[in-house]
Amino acid sequence: MRTVAKVAAGRMNAVLSLSGVVVAPIGPVVAGALLSTLNVNLAMGSFAVLFIIGAVVFTLFKPIRNIGKPETWEQDLVEWPPRAADG
Repeated sequence: MRTVAKVAAGRMNAVLSLSGVVVAPIGPVVAGALLSTLNVNLAMGSFAVLFIIGAVVFTLFKPIRNIGKPETWEQDLVEWPPRAADG
């Protein structure tokens, strides 16, 4: 694997890890709310439906699908360190 491909793969892993960390605290809150209002079977079923909807949305969302692809490397580049603002 070339260095650029390793960098792109690292970026993709970072985005996926960050999205998992952002969503993690929401799970127990949603599960608690569902369990307090529904029975266990309905709560688990609705949680499964939420996961399936999320997977389909992220699979079909083109910017997420294109993370790490060679054609997006140029537009995904981040200039570091950032230039100081002029003026």
